[in-house]
Amino acid sequence: MVTSEDAFVPGLAPLWAAAPTEHVLGFPLLVAIDLTANRADVGLQGLPRPSLSSTLGAIGLDARDEGGLPRRLLSPCPSEDEDMASFGLGGHERRRFLLELSAFVEPLGLGTHQLTVSYAATWTETVAPPLPIRIRAPNLHESQQLDPVLADKGDRSWETWTYAPLGRVHDGDSIHPGLAYLQARRRLYAGPEPLAQLDPAPLDEVTGVAAPEAALLRAEISWARDRDPALSGYTTWIRQHLPGLVWWLDAILSDRSDIALHRKASGLP
Repeated sequence: MVTSEDAFVPGLAPLWAAAPTEHVLGFPLLVAIDLTANRADVGLQGLPRPSLSSTLGAIGLDARDEGGLPRRLLSPCPSEDEDMASFGLGGHERRRFLLELSAFVEPLGLGTHQLTVSYAATWTETVAPPLPIRIRAPNLHESQQLDPVLADKGDRSWETWTYAPLGRVHDGDSIHPGLAYLQARRRLYAGPEPLAQLDPAPLDEVTGVAAPEAALLRAEISWARDRDPALSGYTTWIRQHLPGLVWWLDAILSDRSDIALHRKASGLP
């Protein structure tokens, strides 16, 4: 919601964030944020562009335990580096990003916590309402799924892992939705098969926070298959229901998505 105070000075509207209500230790923790320009008549430029595992100093993360004890997990410290990856927003434009924050949250330990996500540029900052999350240990079945993936991942970040050539990847039916998304993303970034030959069915396993991004992975496959600008009506649906990801859709339709550029640079079909 854009208040009259927010609309007075050009900047970012109050941050929207979403996270799972439960995190299982060892698995990825995907958190979505939506950034929105607070005025219709003024755009914003030079905003740090975070990626899955690179916050660029723009992301802050605070927590409170069940007793209300505050703890800062990640301090925002936006840079003025001109070479920093950045983006702009048009008037009232929204842009959604997916972050992987397990490394910052897991030191909190088991139990229930409140997470507060913030985003800062050098000249503006915005904060999301607190998100409740319960942290627990994996059960036996989850450990059996997770252990081979962690062995394959090694000490890489989850984002770097999705760029790596495919290794031992679990493809079972009962899978963690965040891991299902990263495995699907990895197939698109690093799979040896042409994008047009990838089966989109595993994307059906992606539920929860990353489901909108899974829809864009599906659009990547559809565009590679038939180059249909309409994507069988899919583009209209994305523009209507996922306005924060229209920037990704436009990149797909111009063959400039991060996936297309990465595959081209890696010599993949």
